[in-house]
Amino acid sequence: MRLPGSLAEIAEIIGANMTLRLESVAKPDHSSKRKRGYRIRIPHDPVDDHHPLVRTIGREGATRLQRQYAGETISYAARSARRLQRALMIAKDFQSGVSIDGLQVRYSCSFSTVSRALGEVTTRDLTTMTTPPLGSSPGGSMRVQGSTT
Repeated sequence: MRLPGSLAEIAEIIGANMTLRLESVAKPDHSSKRKRGYRIRIPHDPVDDHHPLVRTIGREGATRLQRQYAGETISYAARSARRLQRALMIAKDFQSGVSIDGLQVRYSCSFSTVSRALGEVTTRDLTTMTTPPLGSSPGGSMRVQGSTT
């Protein structure tokens, strides 16, 4: 699985699995012209166990991010992260025996969307990465195409 720019930089520090989980702490960047960006503020001071970063990616991941980006606000491609999480879930379901038609129904998407998702994920990705179920992130539920929530 190939991560886009800002996600790849973060993944080098904390790993791809934890990088995708950061979506729950990313906030919309209202200063961007197109209002499409997301940001994550990394605090200067050490964080306690109740800080959203620690709850999301663990103490070790939060400490690594702090060492690299303390006091900075980093951009985060939350939409790309959601798309990659969804691709992982589709691939895991396919690997467990769900048919292409079943995936289309389960994820309310087209054949080409399922095919694209399966093309993005490798067998290695399936064994090394985990994703939270849709809607389980503390930052709010992720919208799936065609869902009513």
